[in-house]
Amino acid sequence: MLDKRKSFIMSVAERKDAIKSVQEADQANATKGDNSRTAAIILSIGLLIHNIFEGMSIGLSPDSTKLMIIMIAVCSHKVITAFSLGLSF
Repeated sequence: MLDKRKSFIMSVAERKDAIKSVQEADQANATKGDNSRTAAIILSIGLLIHNIFEGMSIGLSPDSTKLMIIMIAVCSHKVITAFSLGLSF
């Protein structure tokens, strides 16, 4: 009888430890969401500045052949950037 009671007490203590570790994991995930939001904002600002320079390179192109080359480069670059951004979030 005593052994059964002892094993029951152990299992209750183990359950409390399991609940505590689940709660700690939930708290860690909550702070992780804040970091993800900050990373998204920083990434958006970086892409904004990057796009301004891309627009300037298109606007400052001297002739139509260089304009077409720059347009193709910028468009292909934007496809790759959009794909990688979609994979990260």
